[in-house]
Amino acid sequence: MSARLAGMVAIVTGAAGGLGGAIAARLSADGAHVAALDTVPESGPDSRHTDVGAGSLERWTCDVTDPDAVHRTVAEVASRRGGVDVLVNNAGLLSGRSSLLEATPEELHRFYDVNAVGPLLMAQACFRTCETVTTEDAS
Repeated sequence: MSARLAGMVAIVTGAAGGLGGAIAARLSADGAHVAALDTVPESGPDSRHTDVGAGSLERWTCDVTDPDAVHRTVAEVASRRGGVDVLVNNAGLLSGRSSLLEATPEELHRFYDVNAVGPLLMAQACFRTCETVTTEDAS
């Protein structure tokens, strides 16, 4: 198999396990340098950075609902790797934690923050790195 994503930089949110972990691993196996973001920090001596297939996978702790954390994390990934080529907005919360009659406004706000605001913040931060790279290339 060729490394069809060789040299590309990908950010995957919600990448601590499940679908996000599988997406991050596949992108890395296809040659991408992957920043795997989640609110759950990985543990273990070599859990932050690993070589997977043709690419690499580096784990980052980032809350996608925190604008400062998103901006800081995306800027650091872009600085280390020269930009961001791929964004996979995978972080999300499932509903069904409480019934309609027991649901609270706070729960609804949390779902909205993670499932709608988080992807917006990530897209904005990644787009800004594209603008920066394009502007620097034009100079």
